Amino acid sequence: MLRTRARWSGHRMEADLDVAVDPALTVAQGHDVAVAVHRALVESIPHLDRASVHVEPVGSACGANLT
Repeated sequence: MLRTRARWSGHRMEADLDVAVDPALTVAQGHDVAVAVHRALVESIPHLDRASVHVEPVGSACGANLT
């Protein structure tokens, strides 16, 4: 995981995550990773109302220093 941020909004929690993935993954495979991370978060964190998961290829311009 590259970056994680969570905050309370009233009585509910919101989270934003950047997840590092292999750059050789297809778009569909990257999407599957994001869905799996989202599902794991919602199932394991009480009061989590919203989670935004961004998939970042390792070594990309945005995530180059975040491996």
